[in-house]
Amino acid sequence: MSSSFYRGKLGAMPTLVVGMCGNTGKQDMPTTSVGMAPIACVVAVVVAITGGCGPSGPERAVLSGTVAYQGEPVKEGVIRFIPIKGTEGPSWGAHIVDGQYKAAGKGGVPVGTHKVEILAYHTKPRPARPANSPQPDFELDVPPPREQYIPEKFNTATVLEITIPPGSGKVVENFDLTD
Repeated sequence: MSSSFYRGKLGAMPTLVVGMCGNTGKQDMPTTSVGMAPIACVVAVVVAITGGCGPSGPERAVLSGTVAYQGEPVKEGVIRFIPIKGTEGPSWGAHIVDGQYKAAGKGGVPVGTHKVEILAYHTKPRPARPANSPQPDFELDVPPPREQYIPEKFNTATVLEITIPPGSGKVVENFDLTD
């Protein structure tokens, strides 16, 4: 930390050049006035005490469980929780891997009532490429085609709902889907 003077339209004015706060090595450019440093410290303390640095947003719960379709674990998919009935907060989701999911990021799913959408895909075989195709590496650039196999009553037109009560913390909810 070093002290310097800014010589501008107002004449010579003492400044404090703070190395950790954007000092670019140009000593003729002030970064913080000595008279402003105590005020900046007070503002930082007030923001920290009043919650500027604490958790914000709706209360959340970590949701985990299993997902099966026709008695078989869903190998790969996505489960989404979409707020309804006055529930505040963003939609939330998690990947399903080998029939298991856990929605824990940023503290989990907001408490309240949610529609539940479950998506899972089978990879379809690629169509055969003609031997004289001008783009022999085309398959390497494009992912294989996929087919949604979970009925829409569990995703785009879902009938699934879950209510997460306040104070839950952790909730285990299993979904055993059948036609």
